[in-house]
Amino acid sequence: MRACCKSNRFRVQQASCFLAALLSFLISTSQLGIGATQQWIEPQRGEQQAVSSSEFLEQLQSSSLNIETVLHRFPFEINSSQIRKPEPAAAQVNYEMPRAASQKEQELSVQTAQYESPPRSSTPIGSGASSPTSYYSSESPAVSSNNHTNVQANPTGGRLQNVLGLDPSLPNFLVGYEAIGIHRSNDSIGPYSQGAGMERLDRDLAGRYTFSRLLGSLERVEFKFTGPLHWDRQSTTSGSIDSNLPLSFSAPFNNASLHHQSHSARLASYELNRCNTGDDHSKFFSGFRLFDYEEQYCLQATQSTTINQMKLKTDNILAGWQLGLHLNRPLSQRLSVGIGTAVGLYGNFTKASLSVGSGNSTIANLKDSKLRLSAMSESVAMVNYRVSQNIVAACGYEAWYFPALATAAAQRLDYSAQVPAFSLRTGDDQLFRGWTVGLSARF
Repeated sequence: MRACCKSNRFRVQQASCFLAALLSFLISTSQLGIGATQQWIEPQRGEQQAVSSSEFLEQLQSSSLNIETVLHRFPFEINSSQIRKPEPAAAQVNYEMPRAASQKEQELSVQTAQYESPPRSSTPIGSGASSPTSYYSSESPAVSSNNHTNVQANPTGGRLQNVLGLDPSLPNFLVGYEAIGIHRSNDSIGPYSQGAGMERLDRDLAGRYTFSRLLGSLERVEFKFTGPLHWDRQSTTSGSIDSNLPLSFSAPFNNASLHHQSHSARLASYELNRCNTGDDHSKFFSGFRLFDYEEQYCLQATQSTTINQMKLKTDNILAGWQLGLHLNRPLSQRLSVGIGTAVGLYGNFTKASLSVGSGNSTIANLKDSKLRLSAMSESVAMVNYRVSQNIVAACGYEAWYFPALATAAAQRLDYSAQVPAFSLRTGDDQLFRGWTVGLSARF
């Protein structure tokens, strides 16, 4: 019995020693595995370039990435006093063995690299942005296009313009025609004949042609031609008629059986303007303008079978610069009224000639020319009716005033000279006034 107890005690001691040895072996094996795992983890952490919390916050404020992306790239814990957003699960260190990156992670890595240094936007902080990424913008300027030409934003006009400088949303050309009836005032002349006088100059009809091209959203270049306006009058007196000409050349015109007088005037206008418009309510223009105005007076006297003739001719070429303004006031969606004015300063290239002949012989042929500074003012009142979006009908009344023109009536013959003589004069003021009616179309 005693021998059996000793045998059992010996077996228990052996089992205890075996368990102690096994436990010691397991503990040493576990420590060895943990050390090897730490030795593998340390290089991996070195490759990720761990940074401090302060450096992380600075990079977060200067970066366009959202918080989840940044925390995924910098796997360490952050104090809650430094940033309120809790660390997502993706920021924890994964101690698993390295594996191949999935396709989604590769795409995220590429997108992250593209947003490393985004351009800083001018949007101030606190303007309603919901995340740090809203303070930055990598979008290109707004660009739109139509079916024909590339269109880009116009920073000055506020509208779209194509590469030709034309606005595709508006008509680019304008053509117009106006019928005008203009009366020339101050038509007295002579009298150089003692026969019947001439009637007053009548109103003449002509046209105004306009062609305009759009340069920008509110700017265009415009060419206008007005005329030619032509006035004429004449009278015929038969019997024994004398003249009121100087003695130096009056003989061929005295005691004539017939006196025929004629007086004519001609006016044409050419202008090239640059116009700035404001939605059809106003137009300011400036540009070059040229007037061609000429007059001619002729007296024919018949003595037996001989025809004697005196011809007095003047010519004015006015070339200069003008400024103008037109204002319209809408009365309804289609009807509007407007007024306008224009003033110009011109150089007047004048010339005059006096020729006297008897039959086939020449008694006198005198010429003179001068350069004078002149001016011109224009006033317009109009009523406009919009027939359609691009067609406008208009009627109005306008007046042109020219001071100091060289006209046939302004010339003075020298009655004291023994031979025919005269000098050019430019002291005649002229007023042209009348109505206009026309139509303009944009396309």
